[in-house]
Amino acid sequence: MERAHVREEVDAPIDMVWKVIRDFADVSAWASGRVVHIEGAGVGMVRHIEGQGGRFVERCESHDDAAHTFSYRLLESPIPVTNYVGTVGLTTAGPRRCAIDWSADFEPLDPASATALRTAIENVFRGSFIAKLRDRLTRS
Repeated sequence: MERAHVREEVDAPIDMVWKVIRDFADVSAWASGRVVHIEGAGVGMVRHIEGQGGRFVERCESHDDAAHTFSYRLLESPIPVTNYVGTVGLTTAGPRRCAIDWSADFEPLDPASATALRTAIENVFRGSFIAKLRDRLTRS
């Protein structure tokens, strides 16, 4: 099992960040893709996302408002991995700062690509997801 992990801080209180990111059915605050279909609600909900990189189908595995965390499993994706589970967790990093931990555990379909996949996933977390979220928060 491989692990990709990024920790970034943003200039916004944890409750503000959680309010923007917590809705599993809405990725518009942090992703360039869009949710085109939802199945179910709460833990077990499945979202279908159409993005620049293709189609992603993800199931909510856990969601905890009190702990400011959720996890999701990739059911379908163009990424050459299996058993991919992503986790997003927020912690207070100061009076008006929040730390975002975004991680993924996965198995590469080709073990020789593990390092490249880990780097690519971390780059998406940092350079796309968290960067877009940071931009959204500065406009709020």
